[in-house]
Amino acid sequence: MAAVPRTALSPRKLMSAMWLFLSAGSIIAAIVIAFTGLPVDLVVATGTFSGVVILFWSVKTYWQALARDSENNDSGEPSSSSSSPTPEAVATAITQGSNVITTVQGVILGLVFGLVGQSGPALTVKVGMVSLAAGLISGLLLYSLSAVAVPDSNRFIAGMLYTLSILALAYGLLCIVSAAVAGHVVAGR
Repeated sequence: MAAVPRTALSPRKLMSAMWLFLSAGSIIAAIVIAFTGLPVDLVVATGTFSGVVILFWSVKTYWQALARDSENNDSGEPSSSSSSPTPEAVATAITQGSNVITTVQGVILGLVFGLVGQSGPALTVKVGMVSLAAGLISGLLLYSLSAVAVPDSNRFIAGMLYTLSILALAYGLLCIVSAAVAGHVVAGR
């Protein structure tokens, strides 16, 4: 009996599928939220987040195409001098990035807690705070996983956690800014 070849998706295709899913999901979420009677500032934040996800996906796709083109030399063959960074270099870069992300999210959460007072935050601010907390947790998880080295086999997972942290930060900030612009940072105002 002949062995059946295993067809696994490449990390690049998995990441593209993830971005397609996130784009479609964020658009669907924005539409659903728009028709459920939730506050307008939450609708605006979610709709803006949909645009950010789609824009990021487009730029990322273009960036990858440019990177593939730059890997080829003038003859059209792959350049032998291009090598992937060492696991330690990847770990250093990801650790520094996740450190910044967790610091920013923690400071913003602290400021929001300090500003909302005793009357409690509005719904949109609550959603933003949950998003920031999720980003903070995933950023801390990423930091702990990449503190030593990130082997080639784990770079996809590290990239996904990094992306999750960035997106949670973006959505949390959009929710808080939308609520502040609408004047609903504190419930009842």
